[in-house]
Amino acid sequence: MKTSSGKPSAAVTSRVSRRALLGAGAGLAGAVAAGAASAPAWAAAGRSAASKDSLIADSSGQNSTGEVYNVTAYGATGNGSTDDTVAIVAATGAAQSAGGGYVYFPPGNYIVQAGQIAATIPGVYFMGSGLGNAVLTVKAGTAGDTISITNTGSYLSGIGEIGGGVIDGLTIDGTNAGAGSCGIHAGDIESLQFDCWVLNFNNSGGSGITQGIGVKLDNRHYWTERSEGTIRAYDNWCGVYFGQSNPSGYNSFARTNLTLFITSPSTYSDSSSQMGAEACGVIIADGAVVYDATLQIVGNFGGQSRAPVSPATYGAVLYIMDTSNGSGSRMTNSALNIGVESGSDPYVPYSIYLDASNNSISNTIGFWDFGPEATEFKACNNSNNLTGHIGPLRNITVAT
Repeated sequence: MKTSSGKPSAAVTSRVSRRALLGAGAGLAGAVAAGAASAPAWAAAGRSAASKDSLIADSSGQNSTGEVYNVTAYGATGNGSTDDTVAIVAATGAAQSAGGGYVYFPPGNYIVQAGQIAATIPGVYFMGSGLGNAVLTVKAGTAGDTISITNTGSYLSGIGEIGGGVIDGLTIDGTNAGAGSCGIHAGDIESLQFDCWVLNFNNSGGSGITQGIGVKLDNRHYWTERSEGTIRAYDNWCGVYFGQSNPSGYNSFARTNLTLFITSPSTYSDSSSQMGAEACGVIIADGAVVYDATLQIVGNFGGQSRAPVSPATYGAVLYIMDTSNGSGSRMTNSALNIGVESGSDPYVPYSIYLDASNNSISNTIGFWDFGPEATEFKACNNSNNLTGHIGPLRNITVAT
């Protein structure tokens, strides 16, 4: 129930504490197990423990402690045709005004305008009812970040203690997004947590990676460290990007622990497009440094039937570039596991590409398997800057 002002009414029937929701440590679904022994309020109200929806999707939207903000209580429909942007922005704003909270998406397809949904404080968590169940579809004719979680000022001490931000159980579809759009743009906050599916940010109206990025982790004002979780980045021009758009020395992505499932946009790998062999799985750029980290990169990469315009326009499974900083981008002192397969077209991306001599991968441990389906990945352009690796290698060489 909403008031005439569009805000949820004070009447609520569900009370779920932040402690109960966080206690299981594995998303909202774990709260059922975490609270079972203490007879949680939803059980007393006769609610089933079978689904996440039954736990927090009360139509009144906000619980008595101001921690759960159901977007439907603010007017979102999730019907796949109505523009739900205003309602979702309102729910996000309410969570921010309360100092943090859960912005919850029941099952549905929510049409949203890119560049509008933004959390600018730590502790705002975007929670969906499950991958493929809660979908945010970018509205045609709009471009920008679909969801932004950034600290727009300076670093706030202590945010690593409460978790910077969460995107869990959501699918974000950029099929209709304009060039330069991004599924998730997050940074300047520690302890980001992901369990999401971001796909189809590949608008051909841009140039290179500006045609679309699935998830962009971006340091503008401070370090983005201790991110963890699973990102499924399918058919984006760039799957996951680590960089600093305002190079000022805040280049660290230390202690990142992410599993990245990547596919290149093979649907565009034909004679009329430069897509397949030019798309990138993971990019580390702008002087960014990923260290003391664990990355797992798994996926399939399509190709195309004609060569890119020049060798410089080939993409890569892992692309290390330095476009604006000058000090070099690198991954070092980390666990790095790669298990990918190429497409069957004659031109496929590089396995690893380093676009300048000061970019490098060093002192890593793990298994690197660049397995060809029919066409091998293009060999690393500078294997001398791949040093100190311990572990099995397939279809790639490193310097000793």
